[in-house]
Amino acid sequence: MTHSSLPANRPPTFTIHFADGHFAPAVRVKQDDDPQTIIDLFNLLVPCPALFISGGAGAMTPDDIAATRDIIADGIADFAEKHRLAVVDGGTDSGVMQMLGQVRRERRYRFPLIGVAPIGRVSYPGHESPDHEAILHEGHSHFVLVEGNQWGDESPMLVNLVRKLSLNKPSLGVLINGGLIAEKDVYIATTQGENSIPMIVLEGSGRKADEIATALSTGETESKIIKAIISGGRITVASIKAGATALRERLMMHFDVDDDLQASANNLAVSDADRSRLVSPYSANDPSSRSSSNS
Repeated sequence: MTHSSLPANRPPTFTIHFADGHFAPAVRVKQDDDPQTIIDLFNLLVPCPALFISGGAGAMTPDDIAATRDIIADGIADFAEKHRLAVVDGGTDSGVMQMLGQVRRERRYRFPLIGVAPIGRVSYPGHESPDHEAILHEGHSHFVLVEGNQWGDESPMLVNLVRKLSLNKPSLGVLINGGLIAEKDVYIATTQGENSIPMIVLEGSGRKADEIATALSTGETESKIIKAIISGGRITVASIKAGATALRERLMMHFDVDDDLQASANNLAVSDADRSRLVSPYSANDPSSRSSSNS
């Protein structure tokens, strides 16, 4: 557990109550706030292996959507639950974020799923933004609402939160489909030198994922951003056709299940007495733009 003292002008926290009875703690932060403050406010137990999901489902065929759902359910979500990963995504009820939140809720998974979104572009019970393009998904355990009116205003916070959560533990990003905002996420993750986060790009999922996969295999692209991504990042390509099992194998190799994840699982095994005092990812009360077209 983190023990950092909270600043006197700490960001405001509140609880989002969804219509179906589910609820989640939330915090409103500035774009340049320290992600450590979020960890402290939520009493998240760190360090822990962390994963972020970026992308959407724009222009996917029905078959691709079905394949992506299987990969998210039996690859990413199942792996995160069994090995106690913290997962961060855009938090909205669209695309891959909706898929992940729905699986977590339907299967009653307990891994922390933290949605990060610009407050000016989303609505949720108790907050109706006049310019909203998406609503928050109730399958998430926590929400971080970043001050901003544009998709992408939240990207640095999303990626840097993963860095803070993982510290000396493994971290990873997965790009599925995606547009300009997902490209920004990947750029921020992969071009920070020693602080870069490795990425798995799901080839065959469409849009930016396929552009990056093609550029990586051919060495050719006209995009300066993609050039920076493939030159600075540690990119692994996985095929959507290979399914959930193949992606799980990639995750197992990256996260070193036998060592790092077991140690983290032991760290996260808090007592019932501690659990009652914490807003923990595993508490009993735990119940694209990030819209699918632009994420």
